[in-house]
Amino acid sequence: MAGVQETADQAPPTPVADPAPTVEPLADRAPPVQPSPRPSSQAAVRRWRRRAAVVAVFVVAGAAGAGGGAWLARQRQAAPGNAGGTQNLMGLSTVPVRPAPAFALTDQAGRRVSLSALRGKVVVLNFFDDRCIDLCPIIANELILARQHLGREARRVAFVAVNVNAAHASVGAVRSFTDDHGLAALPQWYFLTGPAAALERTWSAYGVTVQVDHASGAVFHSSPMYFIGPGGDERAVAVPQAQTLPGGRGYLPPSQIGQWGAGIAQEARALLRGA
Repeated sequence: MAGVQETADQAPPTPVADPAPTVEPLADRAPPVQPSPRPSSQAAVRRWRRRAAVVAVFVVAGAAGAGGGAWLARQRQAAPGNAGGTQNLMGLSTVPVRPAPAFALTDQAGRRVSLSALRGKVVVLNFFDDRCIDLCPIIANELILARQHLGREARRVAFVAVNVNAAHASVGAVRSFTDDHGLAALPQWYFLTGPAAALERTWSAYGVTVQVDHASGAVFHSSPMYFIGPGGDERAVAVPQAQTLPGGRGYLPPSQIGQWGAGIAQEARALLRGA
C-alpha cells in the first residue's frame, strides 16, 4: 500500500487554555437540535455497516436540509473516553474491534496518504463534502476545539476527512475547504480526495451512503465520525448532527459545539492512553 509522503511532525504546539468555543454566529435563537436515536449493541453496529446506515444526519451540499436517521435496539456500550451527557450528545458507541479498512488517497497538499502510514496515531475519521455549508463546517469547528483541548497530544492525533463529492474531487477543492474553515491550523490534518472509483470504495468500506441529485448537484451523505486506535483498529463511532437553517447553513448551539470538541479530545486521549 502506498505510504504518506509527509513532512516531519511539526514542533509540539504550546498547550493552550481551553477557550470559550468560537464559532460562526449562526443565530443563537434557532431551535435546538433534537437528538436522534442512537446505536446500541455491537450486532446492531455490524448490521448498520452492512446496510450503510451509519449516521443520523444527511448533509445537503449548499442546498436544503439535514434529515434524521435512526438506529438502535437493545443495550449500549460506552466508548472508553466519554460518559454521560457528552456520550449521549455525540451518540458515541464502541464498535467491534477490527482492522479499519485500508485506503490511500491524496490530501489538500497533493501528498499521497494511506491509513497504514498513520499507524501509531489515533485517527479521527470523517466524511466531508468540500462544497458543504451545512454539517461539515460545524464538525470542522469541533475538530479545531478538540485540537485545543488536546494540547501537546494533538501531534499524536490525525484528523482525517474523506471527500464525498466526486464531482468536485480536485486537490484545489479540498484545499479551499481546508483554508476557508481554518483546518490548516491542525498539526495533523488530511482532507483526502481522489478518483471517483477510489472514493467510492472508501465510502463503501466504511458504510457511508452518498446520493447525488443530478438536477441540482446537491450531495446527500451520511457522516459517521470514526475513532481508530494507534494500532489501526476501529474502536468507536460518533453521530455528528446539526439543524439546517433557512438558506441551507447548519446550526448547532455553541455550547454543544464546545461539548463535541471536548468529547472528541477525551476519546482520542483515552485511545492514546490505551483505554
